[in-house]
Amino acid sequence: MADEDRLSRMEEIVASLLQAAREQNQFNQQRDRQLDSLLQERDRQLDSLLQVAREHNQVLRQHNERFNEHAEALRATDERLAALVELARRHDERMDELREAQANSERKIAALADAQIHTEEAIANLTRQIAELTAQQGHTDQRLDALIDIVRESREGKPPQEES
Repeated sequence: MADEDRLSRMEEIVASLLQAAREQNQFNQQRDRQLDSLLQERDRQLDSLLQVAREHNQVLRQHNERFNEHAEALRATDERLAALVELARRHDERMDELREAQANSERKIAALADAQIHTEEAIANLTRQIAELTAQQGHTDQRLDALIDIVRESREGKPPQEES
């Protein structure tokens, strides 16, 4: 009986081992399903993360493009500002030249005003001298007339008349 007991015991052990193997197999299948489920969840999460990363890259590209556009606009603004500064500098130089020209013109106008005053004084003097000459011309004409009369009378043989 010992062999039978052993055989029976072995059969029980084999049956137990088979049962344990079935349970282990079921457990392994359940773990495989859980693992597959976890792997699928991980894959969904990875896909989701990849999608987020793609969207992030797209947004980053758009931001970079906008940044580059802003940088270009800033460069253009800097260039326009530099041109305006140059225009303002030239304007200031031109204003300095105009101020100098105006000061020169004012000096010339002052000189012309002085010359005008002197000219008016000279004209006034000339006017007085002409008036005096006109008066003297009148006296000269009277004397010349008297002389002419004396010469005529002397030619005609009349003695000169005395003035009273």
